[in-house]
Amino acid sequence: MKTETTSQIKDLVTTSVENYLKKFTYETRHVILDEIFPIERRIRSIIGGLETSMGKTTWERIIKLVAQSEGGFSLRNENLKCPYPMPEILRNTISELENKRVRQPTWISLDECSERLRQVAKKLDRSSYKLIDPPSGHGVDIYLEKNGSELVLDSKTVQINVGGGKSFNSQLLRWYAYRYAENPDATISAKIVFPYNPHSPKDWWQKEGNKVFPLIKGEALVQDYFWAFISGQPDCWCNLVNIFKGLHKEGFGSKFNKLFYGKKK
Repeated sequence: MKTETTSQIKDLVTTSVENYLKKFTYETRHVILDEIFPIERRIRSIIGGLETSMGKTTWERIIKLVAQSEGGFSLRNENLKCPYPMPEILRNTISELENKRVRQPTWISLDECSERLRQVAKKLDRSSYKLIDPPSGHGVDIYLEKNGSELVLDSKTVQINVGGGKSFNSQLLRWYAYRYAENPDATISAKIVFPYNPHSPKDWWQKEGNKVFPLIKGEALVQDYFWAFISGQPDCWCNLVNIFKGLHKEGFGSKFNKLFYGKKK
């Protein structure tokens, strides 16, 4: 990983932490536990808020940075456009593919679905609809391009709800439908990504695979595999972890001891 990339990631992470902690105020929310475990409750409140604050947003920024500086991607500062009104044949095809993929006996790959949607889109009357911004929650946060091929990603929280895979599945199918409605000849790939594995060293797919079905490996990308994919470097994840460890060794966290413990340690 380039020295410049490492420096930018360090700055991004430290700024995210500092911006949140500068504004943090602690309020009592559980009288019993606050009295029994005052320090532990305070730390839990701070860390819980920090996790939420950084969450997706910080990881999305790191992904964009690594994709551009290490992976050779360019960032498309635009969103996919949604056909309005949605052509009935396209809407029906999305529904059909959703239903096929969520059932084991009829499951087909996302690549097959993409091609099916492309063929349907080629037959559409483009004068019958206009292209508008997608509904709230259906847009693309990470839209990349490299050598004429487009890549759209959605970085998800690692805390997955049961049945989350159905929602992810619908989202990916709609992204393909949106893009092909605008240009059926576009070369595009859509992925759901989980930037880290909270179960490491245990296999993420064994723990979470049922929750993300009908997505399979390659349709959803996790930790090492994802970072190698986006950067072109098999050791990218290890490099990222070393950056975070380096911040600890440099004493970045200790700057906030007074906030966490109520006094300097």
